[in-house]
Amino acid sequence: MAQTKGKSLGEDNGVYLTEEGKDEESSLNLLTWYSKISESLKPELRESAKRIAARTAVRIAAREIGRGLCTGFMESQPYRFNSYEEIDLEKTVENMLGKPFLDYEDIQVFKRTRRYIPAVLLVDCSLSMFGFKIAAAALAAASLSLCLSKYSVIGFNHNAWIITSIDKEETPVKVCEKIFDVPAGGLTNIAEALEIGLKELSKESPLEKTGILITDGEINVGKNPFPYVSQYDHLHVLGLPSAQNWICSKLAKLGNGRFQLITNLEQVCNAIKNILS
Repeated sequence: MAQTKGKSLGEDNGVYLTEEGKDEESSLNLLTWYSKISESLKPELRESAKRIAARTAVRIAAREIGRGLCTGFMESQPYRFNSYEEIDLEKTVENMLGKPFLDYEDIQVFKRTRRYIPAVLLVDCSLSMFGFKIAAAALAAASLSLCLSKYSVIGFNHNAWIITSIDKEETPVKVCEKIFDVPAGGLTNIAEALEIGLKELSKESPLEKTGILITDGEINVGKNPFPYVSQYDHLHVLGLPSAQNWICSKLAKLGNGRFQLITNLEQVCNAIKNILS
């Protein structure tokens, strides 16, 4: 693995988390590492590691979502040092005409605005969800938050709860921190998550009720989820490795949505991008 500048999380753990990884593989590994070791860290180190992991998830999502997402609309704006935008060469050249050199304020970039199509992300936080699986959930949340102006994230195990409400504006990093805060545990109640997701969407009265479920499909508590699926116009499912992936596929089919099996973190951002395009 390439050597990177990082922050120590304590000699007792023998682990370094990278804040500015030199390659995507290191950054993706960081997300999984955090999910596996967070409980063993001292509280102050855990907070620092969580912030780094959340920022890393958003940085990866911003880079991937910026590549060819056909949502929203493009507009030319001054460069604000938040990167990942494509330079508007025509307007940048116009701004620098007659000048001996290029200033930062001359640079114009194309920025894609987030579209107003509310959606809910339903994140499985049960006992079978840890390490790679929670990292995938954080990446999915980061990707969704960068695409949509209105969204909600629902967490669930034996019960479901709102991680971020559709009528509350929170930064993508904060949303990811909240997901990393949730310890994997409990059973899997998909029906209650679907029900709360519908209540969240009703706050915005969208023309289409869209849900994105990320789970391994190990349903073992709660009501039958299939009646709730029919109340969504589109329920897409990102299935994580499990013997119950056939349930994930069936949920997506009944929900008039897309099903994609996620076997590595590299697939997550593209999966969200494909769903929203």
